[in-house]
Amino acid sequence: MERTALVTGASRGLGAAVARALAAAGARVAVNYRARRDSAERVADDIRRTGGEAVCLGADVAGAGEAEAMVAEVVSRWGRLDILVNNAGIFREALLARLSEEDWDAVIAVNLTGAFNCARAAARSMVPRRSGHIINISSILGVRGARGGAAYAAAKAGLIGLTKSLARELGPSGIMVNAVIPGFLPTGMTGSVGEAEREEIRRESVLGRLGDAEAAARFIAHLAGMRTVSGQLFNLDGRIFRWA
Repeated sequence: MERTALVTGASRGLGAAVARALAAAGARVAVNYRARRDSAERVADDIRRTGGEAVCLGADVAGAGEAEAMVAEVVSRWGRLDILVNNAGIFREALLARLSEEDWDAVIAVNLTGAFNCARAAARSMVPRRSGHIINISSILGVRGARGGAAYAAAKAGLIGLTKSLARELGPSGIMVNAVIPGFLPTGMTGSVGEAEREEIRRESVLGRLGDAEAAARFIAHLAGMRTVSGQLFNLDGRIFRWA
């Protein structure tokens, strides 16, 4: 049976690449967006031009009601949801003394609560069928932190804990939950990172280069098709780090 997938934050960057990769692997794909409908439609058009099936769904994943309605739309349209990729994320850079409550709340709401909202809604559909795969997109910053990125790092660290907890909870129902650290990708969210910082990332990488969104997306699509792994954090970043 043809699989169905929902990718949040899929109007550009890694999310768009993941949507295309899942479609190339044979899945029908719901392309989620919050504000960039035109960009999301282009991603869906790309999928359709290559013979795939895609639909664009606008929703702010930070709102539980919107997340639940989006998942319900996928299930109503295609009868099932097999794969959820929680990719939606925002970044607000500020040192702690200047980090506003509004920015903190916004980052946590989208990056962490949004993943929780979508995972909870997806699980309600997956549990009765005793199958499904939830993949959370974390970050190396969630492991080693970042100066000026407290909110983002905290949210991405939270995703790792959420992943491991949901894997334990949903595993008996046949649902896999994993997380991926995709590495530094030269996409829209990282557009403000200067060349000096990019060069530092290259130096830290054992491969001496930045990440590749298309390669990361192919890995995620492959992971989505696996049925024997859960509760794991896959590091695709060429920078070596210690866990403690």
